[in-house]
Amino acid sequence: MRRHPGPRLLETPSQILGFEIPEILFLTFEMSLLSFLFAESSYRSLIAWSVTGLTALTLVFLKRGRPRGYTQTLVKALGYSQGISRSSELPESSLNRIKTQRRPQK
Repeated sequence: MRRHPGPRLLETPSQILGFEIPEILFLTFEMSLLSFLFAESSYRSLIAWSVTGLTALTLVFLKRGRPRGYTQTLVKALGYSQGISRSSELPESSLNRIKTQRRPQK
């Protein structure tokens, strides 16, 4: 019986243009909210696209050299350090570890 090896990338998260799915959802929500807020303005499209583009560029530079899931972990750690959520405690040292964590160079 012959076995065909399956793909080895089953654990990797889905990405679109280098952005993970929660980041794509955030950018989509941001653009729709800006379009709604500036619906009466003649510059609605310009404002929505430029602010969302700047946010996407900020995410690209924030994620450069960091591991997958970095932004979600950073938001969670910042939320815990600000006292937003107390359902489960996140140690203080993990915020420093997250900020300094880099992806190994290939």
